[in-house]
Amino acid sequence: MAKPIDRVFHITITVFAMTLTSLSVLTLVYQHNPQLIRTWLREFEVSKSLVSGHAFSTTTSGLHSLPIPTFNKRASNQSVQSTTGNSNLSSTIPHDVGNLSEYVTVQGTGSDVPASQISMVEQLLGKYQVVDTVARTLHMSSQQTVHIYLAQTNADYKNKLATLGLSLSDASRLSQDTGGFTQGDVIIIPLVQNKETPDLVNTLAHEVTHVFLNHYVSDIPSWINEGIAVYNGMHMQSRAENSVVYNGYARRVTESVLAASSSQKLVPLAGNEAAVLQGNQSYDIELQDWLAITWLVQQQGLEKVHTYLSLLKAGVDSTQAFSDTFGMSETDFNQHITQLLSTAANAPDPGVDLQVSVKGGFTGYLRILQHGTQTWAGVRLRPGTSNLTVTPQGTMEGPGATTDTTQDSNAPDANTLYINLDPTQSLTYQGQAVTDCGFAIDYHDGLYAFINNWITLQDGKTIFSRTPVLFGVTLTSVAEHPSTNAIISLLS
Repeated sequence: MAKPIDRVFHITITVFAMTLTSLSVLTLVYQHNPQLIRTWLREFEVSKSLVSGHAFSTTTSGLHSLPIPTFNKRASNQSVQSTTGNSNLSSTIPHDVGNLSEYVTVQGTGSDVPASQISMVEQLLGKYQVVDTVARTLHMSSQQTVHIYLAQTNADYKNKLATLGLSLSDASRLSQDTGGFTQGDVIIIPLVQNKETPDLVNTLAHEVTHVFLNHYVSDIPSWINEGIAVYNGMHMQSRAENSVVYNGYARRVTESVLAASSSQKLVPLAGNEAAVLQGNQSYDIELQDWLAITWLVQQQGLEKVHTYLSLLKAGVDSTQAFSDTFGMSETDFNQHITQLLSTAANAPDPGVDLQVSVKGGFTGYLRILQHGTQTWAGVRLRPGTSNLTVTPQGTMEGPGATTDTTQDSNAPDANTLYINLDPTQSLTYQGQAVTDCGFAIDYHDGLYAFINNWITLQDGKTIFSRTPVLFGVTLTSVAEHPSTNAIISLLS
Protein backbone atom coordinates (compact mmCIF):
# COMPACT_ATOMS: atom_id res chain seq x y z
CA MET A 1 0.00 0.00 0.00
CA ALA A 2 1.01 3.77 0.34
CA LYS A 3 0.28 7.51 1.78
CA PRO A 4 -1.56 11.03 1.84
CA ILE A 5 -3.52 16.31 3.80
CA ASP A 6 -1.33 18.50 3.84
CA ARG A 7 -0.07 15.76 2.36
CA VAL A 8 -2.45 13.48 1.31
CA PHE A 9 -2.12 10.54 3.97
CA HIS A 10 -1.51 6.86 3.57
CA ILE A 11 -4.39 4.67 3.65
CA THR A 12 -2.90 1.25 3.13
CA ILE A 13 -5.54 -1.41 3.16
CA THR A 14 -5.24 -5.15 3.03
CA VAL A 15 -8.13 -6.60 1.06
CA PHE A 16 -8.91 -10.24 1.51
CA ALA A 17 -11.01 -12.61 -0.60
CA MET A 18 -11.15 -10.31 -3.59
CA THR A 19 -12.58 -12.05 -6.64
CA LEU A 20 -10.44 -11.60 -9.71
CA THR A 21 -10.62 -12.80 -13.28
CA SER A 22 -7.68 -15.16 -13.03
CA LEU A 23 -7.31 -15.51 -9.26
CA SER A 24 -9.93 -16.68 -6.82
CA VAL A 25 -8.31 -15.11 -3.79
CA LEU A 26 -5.76 -12.32 -3.70
CA THR A 27 -4.49 -10.28 -0.81
CA LEU A 28 -4.04 -6.72 -1.89
CA VAL A 29 -2.22 -4.16 0.14
CA TYR A 30 -2.79 -0.64 -0.92
CA GLN A 31 -2.92 2.85 0.41
CA HIS A 32 -5.40 5.54 -0.36
CA ASN A 33 -4.19 8.51 -2.33
CA PRO A 34 -2.10 10.64 -0.01
CA GLN A 35 -3.58 13.65 -1.72
CA LEU A 36 -7.07 12.82 -0.51
CA ILE A 37 -6.44 13.59 3.13
CA ARG A 38 -4.44 16.63 2.31
CA THR A 39 -7.27 17.88 0.21
CA TRP A 40 -9.28 18.83 3.27
CA LEU A 41 -6.25 20.10 5.11
CA ARG A 42 -4.61 21.95 2.29
CA GLU A 43 -5.86 22.85 -1.15
CA PHE A 44 -2.62 23.83 -2.70
CA GLU A 45 0.59 22.21 -3.84
CA VAL A 46 4.07 23.69 -3.52
CA SER A 47 7.16 22.38 -5.18
CA LYS A 48 9.79 24.36 -3.32
CA SER A 49 10.26 26.49 -0.25
CA LEU A 50 8.80 29.94 -0.47
CA VAL A 51 12.20 31.35 0.32
CA SER A 52 13.43 30.12 -3.03
CA GLY A 53 10.63 31.95 -4.77
CA HIS A 54 8.87 28.89 -6.17
CA ALA A 55 5.45 28.65 -4.58
CA PHE A 56 2.09 27.75 -6.00
CA SER A 57 -0.22 30.74 -6.18
CA THR A 58 -3.98 31.01 -6.28
CA THR A 59 -6.15 33.98 -6.98
CA THR A 60 -8.62 34.64 -4.21
CA SER A 61 -11.58 36.93 -4.00
CA GLY A 62 -10.72 38.24 -0.58
CA LEU A 63 -8.66 37.65 2.51
CA HIS A 64 -11.47 35.89 4.30
CA SER A 65 -12.98 33.94 1.43
CA LEU A 66 -10.11 31.53 0.87
CA PRO A 67 -10.81 27.84 0.32
CA ILE A 68 -10.35 25.81 3.46
CA PRO A 69 -7.87 24.64 4.52
CA THR A 70 -5.53 27.41 3.36
CA PHE A 71 -5.53 30.20 5.92
CA ASN A 72 -4.54 33.81 6.13
CA LYS A 73 -5.57 36.68 8.34
CA ARG A 74 -4.53 40.29 8.55
CA ALA A 75 -4.38 42.08 11.86
CA SER A 76 -6.84 44.94 11.97
CA ASN A 77 -5.23 48.34 11.45
CA GLN A 78 -1.78 46.83 11.09
CA SER A 79 0.84 49.18 9.77
CA VAL A 80 2.25 48.23 6.38
CA GLN A 81 4.23 51.12 4.97
CA SER A 82 5.24 51.50 1.50
CA THR A 83 12.56 45.63 2.54
CA THR A 84 12.56 44.02 0.44
CA GLY A 85 7.54 -14.27 1.76
CA ASN A 86 8.72 -15.25 2.12
CA SER A 87 11.15 -17.97 3.24
CA ASN A 88 14.01 -15.71 2.24
CA LEU A 89 13.18 -13.50 5.23
CA SER A 90 14.99 -14.30 8.45
CA SER A 91 13.62 -13.71 11.95
CA THR A 92 16.94 -12.36 13.09
CA ILE A 93 18.93 -9.50 11.73
CA PRO A 94 22.72 -9.17 11.83
CA HIS A 95 24.34 -6.36 13.79
CA ASP A 96 25.22 -4.72 10.49
CA VAL A 97 22.52 -5.33 7.88
CA GLY A 98 24.74 -3.88 5.18
CA ASN A 99 23.02 -2.27 2.24
CA LEU A 100 19.72 -4.07 1.70
CA SER A 101 18.89 -1.55 -1.04
CA GLU A 102 20.89 -3.80 -3.36
CA TYR A 103 17.93 -6.17 -3.21
CA VAL A 104 15.60 -3.50 -4.60
CA THR A 105 15.01 -2.80 -8.27
CA VAL A 106 13.34 0.40 -9.45
CA GLN A 107 11.89 0.81 -12.92
CA GLY A 108 9.18 2.68 -14.72
CA THR A 109 5.92 1.23 -15.93
CA GLY A 110 4.56 2.78 -19.07
CA SER A 111 6.54 4.82 -21.54
CA ASP A 112 6.78 8.20 -19.88
CA VAL A 113 8.78 7.74 -16.65
CA PRO A 114 12.01 9.70 -17.17
CA ALA A 115 15.30 8.19 -16.08
CA SER A 116 15.72 11.13 -13.70
CA GLN A 117 12.64 10.01 -11.72
CA ILE A 118 13.93 6.47 -11.42
CA SER A 119 17.32 7.79 -10.31
CA MET A 120 15.65 10.10 -7.80
CA VAL A 121 13.78 7.21 -6.14
CA GLU A 122 16.97 5.12 -6.04
CA GLN A 123 18.78 8.03 -4.40
CA LEU A 124 16.02 8.45 -1.81
CA LEU A 125 16.16 4.75 -0.96
CA GLY A 126 19.89 5.14 -0.35
CA LYS A 127 19.89 8.54 1.33
CA TYR A 128 17.27 7.61 3.90
CA GLN A 129 18.29 3.92 4.06
CA VAL A 130 14.64 3.02 3.67
CA VAL A 131 14.98 -0.75 3.33
CA ASP A 132 17.66 -1.02 6.01
CA THR A 133 15.59 1.07 8.44
CA VAL A 134 12.51 -1.07 7.88
CA ALA A 135 14.61 -4.21 8.36
CA ARG A 136 15.99 -2.94 11.66
CA THR A 137 12.56 -1.86 12.87
CA LEU A 138 11.07 -5.26 12.11
CA HIS A 139 14.21 -7.17 13.16
CA MET A 140 14.24 -9.00 9.85
CA SER A 141 16.87 -9.60 7.20
CA SER A 142 16.16 -10.31 3.56
CA GLN A 143 17.64 -11.63 0.38
CA GLN A 144 14.26 -11.21 -1.26
CA THR A 145 14.35 -8.88 -4.26
CA VAL A 146 11.74 -6.13 -4.04
CA HIS A 147 10.49 -4.78 -7.35
CA ILE A 148 9.33 -1.15 -7.34
CA TYR A 149 7.44 0.13 -10.37
CA LEU A 150 6.91 3.86 -10.83
CA ALA A 151 3.84 5.09 -12.70
CA GLN A 152 3.88 8.63 -14.01
CA THR A 153 0.13 8.79 -14.73
CA ASN A 154 -3.03 7.22 -13.37
CA ALA A 155 -3.45 5.44 -16.72
CA ASP A 156 -0.05 3.76 -16.37
CA TYR A 157 -0.88 2.93 -12.75
CA LYS A 158 -4.15 1.30 -13.81
CA ASN A 159 -2.48 -0.69 -16.57
CA LYS A 160 0.20 -2.03 -14.22
CA LEU A 161 -2.44 -3.00 -11.65
CA ALA A 162 -4.26 -4.93 -14.35
CA THR A 163 -1.14 -7.00 -15.08
CA LEU A 164 -1.28 -8.33 -11.51
CA GLY A 165 -4.58 -10.07 -12.15
CA LEU A 166 -7.05 -7.37 -11.17
CA SER A 167 -10.12 -6.86 -13.27
CA LEU A 168 -10.14 -3.70 -15.36
CA SER A 169 -12.86 -2.22 -13.16
CA ASP A 170 -10.89 -2.89 -9.97
CA ALA A 171 -7.69 -1.59 -11.53
CA SER A 172 -9.46 1.56 -12.67
CA ARG A 173 -10.98 2.19 -9.24
CA LEU A 174 -7.76 1.58 -7.34
CA SER A 175 -5.78 3.80 -9.69
CA GLN A 176 -8.03 6.71 -8.75
CA ASP A 177 -8.12 6.38 -4.97
CA THR A 178 -4.86 4.75 -3.89
CA GLY A 179 -1.37 6.18 -3.56
CA GLY A 180 0.47 2.88 -3.63
CA PHE A 181 -0.08 -0.86 -4.03
CA THR A 182 1.80 -3.93 -2.85
CA GLN A 183 1.30 -7.53 -3.92
CA GLY A 184 3.92 -10.05 -2.87
CA ASP A 185 7.30 -8.51 -3.69
CA VAL A 186 5.88 -6.05 -6.23
CA ILE A 187 5.27 -2.42 -5.27
CA ILE A 188 3.59 0.08 -7.59
CA ILE A 189 3.85 3.78 -6.77
CA PRO A 190 1.98 6.48 -8.72
CA LEU A 191 4.35 9.45 -8.76
CA VAL A 192 1.49 11.79 -9.57
CA GLN A 193 0.17 11.12 -6.06
CA ASN A 194 3.55 11.22 -4.32
CA LYS A 195 5.09 14.45 -5.56
CA GLU A 196 6.95 15.64 -2.49
CA THR A 197 9.97 13.93 -0.95
CA PRO A 198 8.43 13.42 2.52
CA ASP A 199 5.37 11.78 0.95
CA LEU A 200 7.46 9.58 -1.29
CA VAL A 201 9.81 8.27 1.40
CA ASN A 202 6.78 7.68 3.64
CA THR A 203 5.16 5.63 0.89
CA LEU A 204 8.37 3.72 0.15
CA ALA A 205 8.85 2.75 3.80
CA HIS A 206 5.18 1.91 4.18
CA GLU A 207 5.10 -0.40 1.16
CA VAL A 208 8.45 -2.06 1.89
CA THR A 209 7.11 -2.85 5.37
CA HIS A 210 4.22 -4.70 3.78
CA VAL A 211 6.60 -6.70 1.59
CA PHE A 212 8.55 -7.82 4.67
CA LEU A 213 5.49 -8.62 6.77
CA ASN A 214 3.63 -10.39 3.99
CA HIS A 215 6.59 -12.70 3.39
CA TYR A 216 7.44 -13.16 7.05
CA VAL A 217 4.03 -14.12 8.49
CA SER A 218 1.03 -15.58 6.72
CA ASP A 219 -1.60 -14.54 9.27
CA ILE A 220 -1.20 -11.13 10.89
CA PRO A 221 -4.08 -8.97 12.15
CA SER A 222 -4.79 -6.14 9.75
CA TRP A 223 -4.47 -3.41 12.38
CA ILE A 224 -0.97 -4.59 13.29
CA ASN A 225 0.08 -4.96 9.65
CA GLU A 226 -1.17 -1.49 8.78
CA GLY A 227 -0.16 0.08 12.07
CA ILE A 228 3.48 -0.99 11.69
CA ALA A 229 3.51 0.15 8.06
CA VAL A 230 2.20 3.61 8.98
CA TYR A 231 4.59 3.74 11.94
CA ASN A 232 7.56 3.12 9.65
CA GLY A 233 6.25 5.51 7.00
CA MET A 234 5.71 8.32 9.47
CA HIS A 235 9.14 7.77 10.99
CA MET A 236 10.71 8.08 7.55
CA GLN A 237 8.65 11.18 6.77
CA SER A 238 9.80 12.82 10.01
CA ARG A 239 13.41 12.40 8.87
CA ALA A 240 12.74 14.02 5.50
CA GLU A 241 10.57 16.91 6.61
CA ASN A 242 10.91 20.10 8.64
CA SER A 243 9.97 19.27 12.24
CA VAL A 244 7.33 22.00 12.52
CA VAL A 245 5.68 20.84 9.30
CA TYR A 246 5.82 17.16 10.28
CA ASN A 247 4.49 17.74 13.79
CA GLY A 248 1.66 19.76 12.31
CA TYR A 249 0.83 17.00 9.88
CA ALA A 250 0.90 14.28 12.53
CA ARG A 251 -1.48 16.27 14.71
CA ARG A 252 -3.88 17.12 11.93
CA VAL A 253 -4.31 13.54 10.78
CA THR A 254 -4.74 12.50 14.42
CA GLU A 255 -7.54 15.02 14.75
CA SER A 256 -9.63 13.00 12.29
CA VAL A 257 -9.43 9.98 14.61
CA LEU A 258 -10.31 12.11 17.64
CA ALA A 259 -13.27 13.56 15.76
CA ALA A 260 -14.53 10.03 15.12
CA SER A 261 -14.19 9.30 18.82
CA SER A 262 -16.13 12.43 19.76
CA SER A 263 -18.95 11.53 17.38
CA GLN A 264 -19.08 7.91 18.59
CA LYS A 265 -17.97 6.64 15.16
CA LEU A 266 -14.73 5.00 16.26
CA VAL A 267 -14.56 1.35 15.19
CA PRO A 268 -12.62 -1.39 17.02
CA LEU A 269 -9.14 -2.30 15.87
CA ALA A 270 -9.68 -4.67 12.97
CA GLY A 271 -8.20 -8.14 12.66
CA ASN A 272 -9.50 -8.48 9.12
CA GLU A 273 -9.76 -5.23 7.20
CA ALA A 274 -12.24 -6.78 4.78
CA ALA A 275 -14.86 -6.47 7.51
CA VAL A 276 -14.02 -2.81 8.01
CA LEU A 277 -14.26 -2.10 4.31
CA GLN A 278 -17.90 -3.13 4.36
CA GLY A 279 -18.67 -0.02 6.42
CA ASN A 280 -18.40 3.65 5.60
CA GLN A 281 -15.96 5.05 8.14
CA SER A 282 -15.56 8.80 8.40
CA TYR A 283 -11.82 8.60 9.06
CA ASP A 284 -8.71 6.73 7.95
CA ILE A 285 -8.66 3.62 10.11
CA GLU A 286 -4.94 3.15 9.49
CA LEU A 287 -4.27 6.24 11.58
CA GLN A 288 -5.98 4.57 14.52
CA ASP A 289 -3.82 1.49 13.89
CA TRP A 290 -0.73 3.71 13.85
CA LEU A 291 -1.59 5.32 17.20
CA ALA A 292 -2.19 1.89 18.73
CA ILE A 293 1.16 0.51 17.52
CA THR A 294 2.96 3.67 18.63
CA TRP A 295 1.51 3.26 22.13
CA LEU A 296 2.72 -0.35 22.28
CA VAL A 297 6.21 0.64 21.12
CA GLN A 298 6.47 3.52 23.59
CA GLN A 299 5.11 1.58 26.54
CA GLN A 300 6.64 -1.86 25.97
CA GLY A 301 9.44 -1.36 23.47
CA LEU A 302 10.08 -2.39 19.91
CA GLU A 303 11.59 -5.66 21.14
CA LYS A 304 8.13 -6.83 22.22
CA VAL A 305 6.87 -6.24 18.69
CA HIS A 306 9.75 -8.41 17.43
CA THR A 307 8.74 -11.13 19.90
CA TYR A 308 5.13 -10.98 18.79
CA LEU A 309 6.06 -11.30 15.10
CA SER A 310 8.35 -14.24 15.89
CA LEU A 311 5.49 -16.04 17.62
CA LEU A 312 3.27 -15.48 14.60
CA LYS A 313 5.96 -16.90 12.34
CA ALA A 314 6.20 -19.94 14.63
CA GLY A 315 2.51 -20.57 14.06
CA VAL A 316 1.13 -19.29 17.36
CA ASP A 317 -2.44 -18.00 17.12
CA SER A 318 -2.45 -14.20 16.88
CA THR A 319 -4.74 -13.79 19.91
CA GLN A 320 -2.51 -15.98 22.07
CA ALA A 321 0.66 -14.37 20.72
CA PHE A 322 -0.63 -10.91 21.63
CA SER A 323 -1.56 -11.94 25.17
CA ASP A 324 1.72 -13.79 25.75
CA THR A 325 3.78 -10.87 24.44
CA PHE A 326 2.04 -7.77 25.77
CA GLY A 327 0.44 -9.15 28.95
CA MET A 328 -3.12 -8.23 28.02
CA SER A 329 -5.82 -9.47 25.72
CA GLU A 330 -6.50 -7.80 22.40
CA THR A 331 -9.95 -6.93 23.75
CA ASP A 332 -8.52 -5.19 26.81
CA PHE A 333 -5.97 -3.35 24.67
CA ASN A 334 -8.66 -2.18 22.27
CA GLN A 335 -10.68 -0.85 25.20
CA HIS A 336 -7.61 0.96 26.51
CA ILE A 337 -6.90 2.64 23.17
CA THR A 338 -10.56 3.55 22.79
CA GLN A 339 -10.54 5.19 26.22
CA LEU A 340 -7.26 6.99 25.51
CA LEU A 341 -8.69 8.46 22.29
CA SER A 342 -11.92 9.42 24.04
CA THR A 343 -10.00 11.24 26.77
CA ALA A 344 -7.78 12.97 24.21
CA ALA A 345 -10.82 14.08 22.21
CA ASN A 346 -12.04 15.96 25.28
CA ALA A 347 -8.70 17.45 26.27
CA PRO A 348 -8.79 21.08 27.45
CA ASP A 349 -6.97 23.82 25.56
CA PRO A 350 -3.47 24.11 27.09
CA GLY A 351 -2.39 27.13 25.05
CA VAL A 352 0.62 27.01 22.76
CA ASP A 353 4.34 27.71 23.06
CA LEU A 354 5.97 29.32 20.03
CA GLN A 355 9.65 29.69 19.28
CA VAL A 356 10.41 32.35 16.69
CA SER A 357 13.78 32.97 15.07
CA VAL A 358 14.47 36.29 13.36
CA LYS A 359 17.28 36.99 10.94
CA GLY A 360 17.70 38.42 7.49
CA GLY A 361 16.94 42.01 8.34
CA PHE A 362 13.23 41.79 9.18
CA THR A 363 12.06 44.57 11.48
CA GLY A 364 8.58 44.88 12.85
CA TYR A 365 5.98 43.14 14.98
CA LEU A 366 4.41 39.74 15.37
CA ARG A 367 0.63 39.98 15.82
CA ILE A 368 -1.28 36.94 17.11
CA LEU A 369 -5.01 36.23 17.09
CA GLN A 370 -5.89 33.16 19.16
CA HIS A 371 -8.62 30.85 17.90
CA GLY A 372 -12.07 31.76 19.14
CA THR A 373 -11.09 35.35 19.99
CA GLN A 374 -11.26 38.78 18.39
CA THR A 375 -8.36 40.42 20.21
CA TRP A 376 -4.91 40.68 18.67
CA ALA A 377 -1.81 40.61 20.88
CA GLY A 378 1.66 41.55 19.71
CA VAL A 379 5.38 41.62 20.31
CA ARG A 380 8.18 43.53 18.64
CA LEU A 381 10.52 41.10 16.93
CA ARG A 382 14.25 41.47 17.43
CA PRO A 383 17.15 39.50 15.91
CA GLY A 384 17.65 36.14 17.59
CA THR A 385 15.24 33.68 19.15
CA SER A 386 12.09 34.55 21.07
CA ASN A 387 10.04 32.13 23.17
CA LEU A 388 6.40 33.09 23.48
CA THR A 389 3.30 31.53 25.02
CA VAL A 390 -0.22 32.19 23.80
CA THR A 391 -2.80 31.36 26.44
CA PRO A 392 -6.19 29.81 25.60
CA GLN A 393 -7.72 33.23 26.24
CA GLY A 394 -5.45 34.88 23.68
CA THR A 395 -3.03 36.79 25.84
CA MET A 396 0.66 36.57 25.02
CA GLU A 397 3.41 35.86 27.52
CA GLY A 398 7.13 36.29 26.94
CA PRO A 399 9.82 38.97 26.59
CA GLY A 400 8.44 42.07 24.93
CA ALA A 401 4.83 40.87 24.72
CA THR A 402 2.54 43.88 24.46
CA THR A 403 -0.48 44.66 26.57
CA ASP A 404 -1.93 46.97 23.93
CA THR A 405 -4.50 45.04 21.95
CA THR A 406 -6.57 45.58 18.82
CA GLN A 407 -10.05 44.21 18.17
CA ASP A 408 -10.62 42.22 14.99
CA SER A 409 -13.73 43.16 13.03
CA ASN A 410 -14.38 39.64 11.77
CA ALA A 411 -16.22 36.85 13.53
CA PRO A 412 -13.97 34.64 15.69
CA ASP A 413 -12.39 31.64 13.99
CA ALA A 414 -12.96 28.71 16.34
CA ASN A 415 -10.19 26.52 15.00
CA THR A 416 -7.37 28.71 13.67
CA LEU A 417 -4.68 30.74 15.40
CA TYR A 418 -3.29 33.46 13.10
CA ILE A 419 0.24 34.84 13.30
CA ASN A 420 0.54 38.05 11.32
CA LEU A 421 3.84 39.72 10.33
CA ASP A 422 3.61 43.49 10.67
CA PRO A 423 6.80 45.01 9.17
CA THR A 424 7.95 48.55 9.83
CA GLN A 425 9.05 48.79 6.20
CA SER A 426 7.33 47.44 3.12
CA LEU A 427 8.03 43.93 1.88
CA THR A 428 8.16 42.85 -1.73
CA TYR A 429 7.79 39.42 -3.27
CA GLN A 430 8.10 38.45 -6.93
CA GLY A 431 8.42 42.13 -7.76
CA GLN A 432 5.18 43.14 -6.07
CA ALA A 433 4.38 44.86 -2.82
CA VAL A 434 3.18 42.56 -0.05
CA THR A 435 -0.05 43.72 1.58
CA ASP A 436 -0.37 40.90 4.11
CA CYS A 437 1.53 37.81 5.28
CA GLY A 438 1.73 35.39 8.16
CA PHE A 439 1.29 31.84 9.45
CA ALA A 440 -1.81 29.78 10.29
CA ILE A 441 -2.01 27.18 13.06
CA ASP A 442 -4.88 24.74 13.41
CA TYR A 443 -6.49 23.98 16.78
CA HIS A 444 -8.61 20.95 17.64
CA ASP A 445 -8.96 18.76 20.73
CA GLY A 446 -6.11 20.32 22.69
CA LEU A 447 -3.69 20.04 19.74
CA TYR A 448 -1.98 22.91 17.88
CA ALA A 449 -0.76 22.13 14.36
CA PHE A 450 1.09 24.29 11.84
CA ILE A 451 -0.89 24.58 8.59
CA ASN A 452 0.78 26.99 6.17
CA ASN A 453 2.08 30.48 5.56
CA TRP A 454 0.52 33.01 3.22
CA ILE A 455 1.56 36.10 1.29
CA THR A 456 -1.03 38.43 -0.22
CA LEU A 457 0.26 40.64 -3.01
CA GLN A 458 -0.87 44.04 -4.18
CA ASP A 459 -2.72 42.52 -7.14
CA GLY A 460 -4.90 40.46 -4.79
CA LYS A 461 -3.16 37.12 -5.30
CA THR A 462 -2.51 35.06 -2.21
CA ILE A 463 0.35 32.57 -2.25
CA PHE A 464 0.50 29.67 0.17
CA SER A 465 3.36 27.43 1.21
CA ARG A 466 3.87 24.72 3.79
CA THR A 467 7.20 26.11 4.94
CA PRO A 468 7.31 27.85 8.36
CA VAL A 469 9.54 30.64 7.01
CA LEU A 470 8.65 34.16 5.82
CA PHE A 471 11.03 37.04 5.07
CA GLY A 472 13.65 35.91 7.59
CA VAL A 473 11.11 35.03 10.30
CA THR A 474 11.00 31.30 11.13
CA LEU A 475 8.69 29.34 13.39
CA THR A 476 11.24 26.92 14.84
CA SER A 477 8.80 25.28 17.25
CA VAL A 478 5.04 25.02 17.73
CA ALA A 479 4.14 22.95 20.79
CA GLU A 480 1.29 22.67 23.22
CA HIS A 481 1.94 24.36 26.56
CA PRO A 482 2.68 21.60 29.11
CA SER A 483 -0.37 19.35 29.01
CA THR A 484 -1.61 16.06 30.45
CA ASN A 485 -3.02 15.04 27.06
CA ALA A 486 -1.62 11.51 26.62
CA ILE A 487 -1.98 11.59 22.84
CA ILE A 488 0.76 14.23 22.51
CA SER A 489 3.55 11.82 23.44
CA LEU A 490 2.45 9.50 20.61
CA LEU A 491 3.00 12.26 18.05
CA SER A 492 6.60 13.10 18.89
